[in-house]
Amino acid sequence: MQAASGIGGEANWPATAPTQTDVNTQVAALFTSITQIEDLKSQLSQARATLHTQIGDGVALMKRVDEVTDGLYGSDSPKKNDFGLPPKKSTHGTSIPLG
Repeated sequence: MQAASGIGGEANWPATAPTQTDVNTQVAALFTSITQIEDLKSQLSQARATLHTQIGDGVALMKRVDEVTDGLYGSDSPKKNDFGLPPKKSTHGTSIPLG
């Protein structure tokens, strides 16, 4: 689009310069993008807080499992790792070195 005169009525405005309407449209689009970025930033912050809480809950659960298994099997017992269940079938054999 060609501008007959510059923004604010400047004389000798280049014919290829944007019009006031074009500038206003671009500014509005920019503000929309900034708003979207701010919204995403807020969502990310909330997701991080939720994740932090979930991690804390998971750690607390694992500590509780650790305490219970200490009581059942003793803190150094191999049974503690598999909650007293026999290990899955294991295969014994020799390993072959890779060339």
